[in-house]
Amino acid sequence: MSLTYKIWCVTEAKWEYEELPLTDPQPTVCPTDPAHDINSVLVAWENLSLYIKSKKGSGEISGLNEKVALADEDVFLIEDSENNSQKCKVQRKAIRPEDIEVTATVVTTETSPALVPMAQMTITPAPGTYRVYFSTSWKNSLNVATSNLAIFSGDVKITSSNRIMTGTTTTGVTSTAKVSVDGSQAIEIRWSTSDGTITAYERSLIITR
Repeated sequence: MSLTYKIWCVTEAKWEYEELPLTDPQPTVCPTDPAHDINSVLVAWENLSLYIKSKKGSGEISGLNEKVALADEDVFLIEDSENNSQKCKVQRKAIRPEDIEVTATVVTTETSPALVPMAQMTITPAPGTYRVYFSTSWKNSLNVATSNLAIFSGDVKITSSNRIMTGTTTTGVTSTAKVSVDGSQAIEIRWSTSDGTITAYERSLIITR
């Protein structure tokens, strides 16, 4: 028994496939070139004998032909060997990739009045639509200053994700958004301050499909 993995090659911007024994670990490198960058590994399908129930009883599938292969799903044509080769179309969703997360524990600071990337809070995933979650604790060095942060997707600010803080007290902040990217676009956190210095402590950025 084996698994066929669908792997997004960032370097060539396309899906690659690799079949491995069921007991082997999930691949961590591009099957065509280990030097390529990858992300979003999916289990495309499990390779095993398939059976279906027909009017004449349990019949083994005599043919399994891939009709359409998409990034998020696979559609197959199945022939029932014990039902006069009657054909039916079966759509099977691929297993979704695990959440992608970046974290940081090193304190970072910023003085820019314009929104700029926050250190280590950037992910460039495979094409698709993602739910984005961000959290951290932050403060400003001046009570009169206003601090801002927001989620950006492909250099475009997600307005609803904007968060504002004033004061020198350390407070927790979270932000979320739903975004779509084409495989070359980054999902990132950007922040700014009207004056003084803003500080962010432990933080995490998570995206999930």
